Amino acid sequence: MAEHDDTARTLTRGFPGWRCWYGPYSHSWWALPPPLHRQRSLLEAPTAEDLAALIRQAQAALTSPGA
Repeated sequence: MAEHDDTARTLTRGFPGWRCWYGPYSHSWWALPPPLHRQRSLLEAPTAEDLAALIRQAQAALTSPGA
């Protein structure tokens, strides 16, 4: 579990405003977007790397034309 905690802290530091954690029962990685972010729902991914990619996609949507 300590490994998951360390990884969650690393994700949260890497994406300011986002809260990231590992669900020990769901066996999934989760992220809660910052308040007022266009992404209104939780993100879920099977790995920390996949979760980071989803967060990057959500962040990129804020800066893409037509956003």
